Formats: sequence, C-alpha cells, structure tokens
Amino acid sequence: MQGYEFIIHDELPHREDILAATYVLTLRGSQRKYMKQLRMFSPSLRTYVVVNDGYKKTQRALCKQAPVYDATFSYTVIFRHAQKHHPGQPILILEDDFFWANTDLPRAFHEIREFLLVSPHVDHYFLGALLLPSLRFVTRVGNHVRISGRALGAHAVISTPKGMNLANSAVADCKVEYPDPYFSEQHVSYRYQKQLCYQLFEDTPSQRTMPILGILCRILRLDKRAEPLWSCMYMLENWHAYFIIAAPFITLIIRSLCRT
Repeated sequence: MQGYEFIIHDELPHREDILAATYVLTLRGSQRKYMKQLRMFSPSLRTYVVVNDGYKKTQRALCKQAPVYDATFSYTVIFRHAQKHHPGQPILILEDDFFWANTDLPRAFHEIREFLLVSPHVDHYFLGALLLPSLRFVTRVGNHVRISGRALGAHAVISTPKGMNLANSAVADCKVEYPDPYFSEQHVSYRYQKQLCYQLFEDTPSQRTMPILGILCRILRLDKRAEPLWSCMYMLENWHAYFIIAAPFITLIIRSLCRT
C-alpha cells in the first residue's frame, strides 16, 4: 500500500506463539519508545512495525482530510494485510504510545486466545481502555468482560476475522471516526478483567481537535500517569448499574434515619 512500510521484526527476545501477528502503527519520524515495549514482550512470532507516511504526504481517499481519519484508514490497511498474510486468524494492533502493564502477560494472552477460539461472535478484544459507564449490567465469561459502554484510549485491540470485515465495511462507508468507541459500541467487544496495556494522553494532532479532552487530560495528569484512573474506570463500569439501582433505596434509608 502506497504510503505505508511494513517492517518485520523477528529478532525480538521475548516472543510468544499466541497470536498470528502483532502490528505496531507509527508515523514516520516518531520518537516513541515502542521497541522497548516489544522487546519486553510480544504475543506473536511475527511482529510488524507499520510506518505511516501520513495523509499530508500521500494521496488517500479519506472521509475527511484529518489525522483521526488517517489513523482509522490505517487500521483498514493493516486489516487487509492481515487478511492476505494471516487469513482466518485474530491479530493485535498496537499504536506506538502503548506500554504493557506489570502483570503475567503470557498467561493472560493464552487465556484470551482460548476464549476467542470458542467465541466466534466476538469482533474485538480490548487489552486496555478508559471505559465510560453504562446502565447495562456487565456480562462475564471467566476473566473476560463484555464491554457495555463506550471505550476510549484503546491503543491495543485484538481483532478477529469477523471484526476486521465489519470494520473495513464501516470505514469504507465513512461510519467510523475513532476506532475504539465505534468498535466498543457498534461491534461485539470484550476486555480482560484488568488492564494489560496502557497509553498516556500526550499532546497529539488528534487530541487538539478536542480541546476539552486536552484540558481534562492535563488536569488529571493523564499525560504523565495511567493509574489510578484507568483501574478506577474499570471498577466504575463493573458497579455503575448497581449504584444506579441502589441509589433510591439508599436515599429512602437515609431519609428514614434522619427522621428518627
């Protein structure tokens, strides 16, 4: 694909034969330290660094000439590459500002792989995200949790062949602006019961299109640290619906106690 370079890295020291392939999406000239993270762990024997020259340097049929649409288009480029070179297999896409959580990653990835093998209905599997609460109760299958609301900041997502086909069609029809909220709301998406991967919300061209988000990130210091907010959002998603249901009863109890 014109404007993209796929660089194979088969020399990584801690590769696991769990997924068919891992793709790291980066812009040419990026100074982010993604290779350090890949040397710590990669869930596949074949890892690609996908270097994007950017929409300003390469003519592309984007829905809008903007960074976020270029990133979304890049997902479809990777999906088409995976469908050609790793047909019928789930693959992992990482954006270049990801970093791994300090946990037993091989064990977690093996669990995820086994879950995907027996769950053909799943389109995407999130390794980490900021989850906005929903009124729906969460559905669990062991350590795997159905995402019930909108997910943001998901720069580490496993996509199944079914999910890739759906995403390619949606992007072609200009239905997708940001991949993570679209995948989480419109497709069948799951997550692991705890964060496996993070990102920091640094100043980027995409973030500058949402000034309120940028201000919020600075206030909460999300450009400097991931925790404790990321884990708190998981807890909030787990219990939000219960709090909503319990709130009227708690209010009645408090009122009755106040009268006595």
